Amino acid sequence: MVSYYAEYLPRIGTVTVTASPVEERPRQVSLLNATRMFIKTKDDQPIRLVYLPTAVARDTAVVLADQCQIADVAPEPAPVPLPAGALAGRPLECAACGHELLAADARRALDLPSENWAEMMDFWHCHKPDHGHGRPPARPGTLAPTADMCLVGVAHVSVVPPATIKMTESGATCGGCGAPLGPADGGAAKVWKWAVRAGRGADGAKPVHFPAELYASAVLLASIQLHANHKFELRVPGAGSVYVWVLNPSMMFTSSTQHTPAHAMKVLYAGAPAEGDAEYEPFDFPEAVVRELAALLAIRHAEL
Repeated sequence: MVSYYAEYLPRIGTVTVTASPVEERPRQVSLLNATRMFIKTKDDQPIRLVYLPTAVARDTAVVLADQCQIADVAPEPAPVPLPAGALAGRPLECAACGHELLAADARRALDLPSENWAEMMDFWHCHKPDHGHGRPPARPGTLAPTADMCLVGVAHVSVVPPATIKMTESGATCGGCGAPLGPADGGAAKVWKWAVRAGRGADGAKPVHFPAELYASAVLLASIQLHANHKFELRVPGAGSVYVWVLNPSMMFTSSTQHTPAHAMKVLYAGAPAEGDAEYEPFDFPEAVVRELAALLAIRHAEL
């Protein structure tokens, strides 16, 4: 049976389908509809149905080369996991034990404008070119959660800790099982999203939880969009780092085992930086998260 891998590159508007093993040039490659095509290599072999990672026009030409390319597709942005809207009507629970940390609708949830919003405020000024810069620009105030409002970032939820969240010298922990939830941030708790889940909704919707890899990817993507930097050091203070170079920050793919389109990044990674290369933006993650990411990258690499 022929296996395939299809990826959608939004910047160049192309879907590339790679099939293997292929003993000879495909005899027939055709679109069935906007999201499916088929490949036939020999008359005595069955047709291989390919699920595409995005919809394409029915009249799009299929170009046969070493890879099949389908053009004229529209980009789709990668979603930020668990935004403020996903918390509406749901309790916030510990992902490890299910202990309720915040009751449903006990606090209003607001999305932060950006992880680095205060940094960008220096550039959001209207002034004439001949105005002097003798005085530094005024820094904006700090956004902070309140007793009736929590702030939702790309990878964290900032809350004034209730009794269900215990604050220790090392940070916030679950009041039920003691699992670490995130660092302290002044008088607030900066709760990692991968350490919590959105509990069952009033309509019976199932709890929602996403793995750390999705939040780490979202953090890197937000930094790429803000700084146009593609090299990162995912570090554990005092315990080493994983160095990542993002080649393609936003793509979608399908495969023989993944029929539903999924967002992904194409990266190079190593346990040490290239000699003389110091241009890596550092991000501090818990050791368990960095180890999980390193193991996942190794698994993905072995599948190539």
